[in-house]
Amino acid sequence: NFIMNAPLSVIDNLNLVSGNIQNGNNLLTIGSSSATEGSITHNDGRIVGKLRRYFGNGNGEVLFPIGDDSNSRKVSICN
Repeated sequence: NFIMNAPLSVIDNLNLVSGNIQNGNNLLTIGSSSATEGSITHNDGRIVGKLRRYFGNGNGEVLFPIGDDSNSRKVSICN
């Protein structure tokens, strides 16, 4: 597991291989705008806390691999 002690931005790609990112009240941001939306490569694990993602124009499905310490509640939103 990775514990965040401050807000964190990933501009390009977050490679989530295993374990959880525990960020509590700290915001994890993927991308920086709809033009630079970033991505998540997801194999296993989840984000336990706040997650911000950006949407491009018509880029299809955007994954939110979220949950708590015990349960995954992955959400995909189609644009």
